[in-house]
Amino acid sequence: MGKNIFSFDCETNGLYGFAFAVGAVVLDKNGKTLDSFTCITETEKVTDEWVLKNILSDLLTYNDLRKCISQLRMRNLFWDFWMIHRETSICISDFGSPVESGFFRQCIMDNPKRIFLGPYPLHEVETLLISKGVESDTDRIKFSGLVDMRKHHPLDDAYVSAICWLKAMNMTNVPSLKVVFSKDIPHL
Repeated sequence: MGKNIFSFDCETNGLYGFAFAVGAVVLDKNGKTLDSFTCITETEKVTDEWVLKNILSDLLTYNDLRKCISQLRMRNLFWDFWMIHRETSICISDFGSPVESGFFRQCIMDNPKRIFLGPYPLHEVETLLISKGVESDTDRIKFSGLVDMRKHHPLDDAYVSAICWLKAMNMTNVPSLKVVFSKDIPHL
């Protein structure tokens, strides 16, 4: 794996609502931070009760999120950041559907000329972890070994996801494949 890791996280108005915050981090294969991006916008339009209580109440206390004038501006700034790193990075997110995949889709719908420039594929941290034998929905901060990470802060979440990805990619305790033929299915 020689490419950098482009990890991003969005906060949305419910699972299928608009994104109001995004964070992204680019790490090299050794975990060194090369670049980062954050943006927050139109928080006054958030209506989802769970998001208001569990995400926005904390997010509004952080002073390190760049404020954007609109959702469209936030998506365009994110897209510019993505394009800087697109050729040199693989793109990952944690539980990437529906939130992060939906965000990239909206970025592309904003400008159809972008249609073949999105991540392909969008790699998924949870799937990688499960494939390495890690229990589903494991606490990412604990798994990463990081401390002082702010939950639901999009930049911190993106960083935690990237570290989890790198850690999982280096796991070697995966059993090798053993081919077993079913006795119930006739073989040629």
